[in-house]
Amino acid sequence: MSSAHVARPVRAFHDSARGLQCVVMEPRAQRTLAHRMDSAEEYTDAVALRWVAELLEAYMAVAEHPLMHCDLQCESLLLAGEGEDQALLLVDFGTNGTRGYGRS
Repeated sequence: MSSAHVARPVRAFHDSARGLQCVVMEPRAQRTLAHRMDSAEEYTDAVALRWVAELLEAYMAVAEHPLMHCDLQCESLLLAGEGEDQALLLVDFGTNGTRGYGRS
């Protein structure tokens, strides 16, 4: 994928017991945006604006492929790095049953 803000899929499989298509993402050890928001750590408006821009970039990259994110929440956004330089990373998305979704 063309975005540094989307975790790379490393494997896909069908879970027949649950009837689900599953995508295994590259391993990451960062904490989620939810953990950051639950903590007492503060962040500037500029950092929040950068995270929004990174999220939009990630969504645009995902839309170029037959993928979609059906459960966007702070738990699906990892923060990589330290302090004000933390970058947002979108994880936990699946396949779209419609071939060619997002392509023109």
